[in-house]
Amino acid sequence: MKKNNLLKIIMVTFFAVIFLSWIIPVGEYNNAAFISRNITPVGLFDLTLIPLTVFDLALPSIIFILVVGGLYGIINKTGVYNKMISYLTSKLKGKELKFLIIVAITFVILSSLVGLNLAFFFILPFIVAILLSLGFSKITTMLATIGSIIIGMMGSIYGTDIGYYLNRYLSHNSDYTYNTSIFPDRIILLILLIFLLVMFILHKGKNDLKNSKSKNEEIPLYEKNDSSKKSWKPLFIILITSFVLIVLGSFKWDDVLGTNANPTPFLNFYEKIMGVEINGFPIVSSILGTIPAIGYWKLPFISVFTLFITILFAIIYKVKGEDILAGFQAGIKENFKLILYIIGSNLVLAILFKNGATANFATTIVDYLMNIPDKFNTLILSFTTIISSFFYNNFSVLVDTLYTPTVILTGTTVELRFLASIIIQTMYGLVMFIAPTSVLLITGLAYFDISYKEWFKNIWKLLLQLFIVIVLLLIIVTIFSM
Repeated sequence: MKKNNLLKIIMVTFFAVIFLSWIIPVGEYNNAAFISRNITPVGLFDLTLIPLTVFDLALPSIIFILVVGGLYGIINKTGVYNKMISYLTSKLKGKELKFLIIVAITFVILSSLVGLNLAFFFILPFIVAILLSLGFSKITTMLATIGSIIIGMMGSIYGTDIGYYLNRYLSHNSDYTYNTSIFPDRIILLILLIFLLVMFILHKGKNDLKNSKSKNEEIPLYEKNDSSKKSWKPLFIILITSFVLIVLGSFKWDDVLGTNANPTPFLNFYEKIMGVEINGFPIVSSILGTIPAIGYWKLPFISVFTLFITILFAIIYKVKGEDILAGFQAGIKENFKLILYIIGSNLVLAILFKNGATANFATTIVDYLMNIPDKFNTLILSFTTIISSFFYNNFSVLVDTLYTPTVILTGTTVELRFLASIIIQTMYGLVMFIAPTSVLLITGLAYFDISYKEWFKNIWKLLLQLFIVIVLLLIIVTIFSM
């Protein structure tokens, strides 16, 4: 077990940030002007309040991870999950590498288009069980899943977590919308990132299959239980269909297909269904309650949806009452360890939120770096994004902090705004590959029981390749933007 190594990294980062709060004054932007305030260090009493701030920030993620644990705990109790994994594994024999590549590319594309990346944990235990059963190592499996999601963030096109905020903050007129954000640069960037990832995990995957030691005895949220004679196919169909619904529900359809004046077909259909009345009584909306329309699903609703699917599996496979309780409890218990790391990865953000979302010493650092040149500079924005991304694991807060100096330096030039958006999302993604504040990374390392040192040792070459390709692309885009 290597959890201590991971916890040590988190705590060292935590106390280093506390130290910085003692020496760097708080700063914030107000009406496009930077205001420097006094140094407001984190004191002993503040340390007792930080956990409350963390829970406020991470509660939707915590609940979702626990519910997913309960889901797979019940799935294990159906008595068909092991049969499903064994069948699929046997069918993939000889096609292991193809499946590995398909998984990686699928996660990258979905992350790039949809965002809301923690929601992928709904299907992740199922995919992980297959990959580990095929003989791939935990490192390779994490790269093909969590790593691919982060790659998708770097090459985000429409993703709720990335693209939405970039469009919201860095657009300056109605012509710069999601529909015009798919410039060739973004497509080229995404293709290059996918190529590098595929080549890297293909090499590691081949080595795994040659090495018998990569066989995995312990697989997270997976127990060998063939107690039922029922078919596993309903489980497979419902699990995949549910994930597809989560993807469709999370995708920003309104931003792509319509505007506020012209709602999407999904929103129109939703409004018609929810508006059905019987003698003036809204029957559908009253029965179903508050259900967000397709395109507006967030983690809280996805957690409720996951709970519904859990109950559905228990009913279909007639899981006994005591097994339902035991399975749900076992799944939550196994995923409960992840909560500690979700909290740990949000500690730094909680420190910064002591004085407000963007009123903190990190904003002071951002303002100092961004004002080194008197005009827009690709290198400075890249370096500033890298530094500030270690503090801000929440992309919306990061963009909110970088917004004022970036807009001042780019003016109303669409090309520069677009260049800035590419810089921010790619550099943020690179940092999320290694930062102790990266929720996806830290949660993934805890889930796979991989030490921070082992992770960095195995991915530094990929990280270097990604950095070189991104720098070269930024140089080219900069030349055509200036």
